[in-house]
Amino acid sequence: MSTSDYPGALAGTAERLREAFDRSFAEAQGARETAFDDLLAITVGGDPHVLRLADIQGLHANHAVVPVPSPDRRFIGIAGFRNTVAPIFDLRLVLGYPPGTPPRWLVLARGPVLVGLAFDRFDGHLRVPRAQLATGVTGEKAEPGIRGAVTVDGVVRPLIQMSAVLAAIAKER
Repeated sequence: MSTSDYPGALAGTAERLREAFDRSFAEAQGARETAFDDLLAITVGGDPHVLRLADIQGLHANHAVVPVPSPDRRFIGIAGFRNTVAPIFDLRLVLGYPPGTPPRWLVLARGPVLVGLAFDRFDGHLRVPRAQLATGVTGEKAEPGIRGAVTVDGVVRPLIQMSAVLAAIAKER
């Protein structure tokens, strides 16, 4: 049945209702398309940071790491994960922080080679609008592996770019 089948003013009302109905679905679809980034909020060397969840294969607390001698002071040792052994690096040292107590947490980087990065504290999961995440090198003297920042609840958390961290590790080995 078309709107021309309705007499007079009723046809115009039916047309407006149909357009409003169709528009409501288009608006709801647009609202769902807002891009978000899922981030892990962590503490490294006493400072807040974030990692993109998409760059992480796993998060572990108190995972056994076997110390292995190495001239690379960032290298902590190796750890086993599902029949695979991964090298574990201290993220504090990779980012230029001084050494501290043994890190409790570690993440496995998503990529072709399994690599673990140990850090001090896991603070939680954040979901922020992508527009809120400032990307690029921050500050006059950028830290190695830092490629942006996000401000959450008044706290600026530098974004650790996993590919830059892994490149820094590979470069110095």
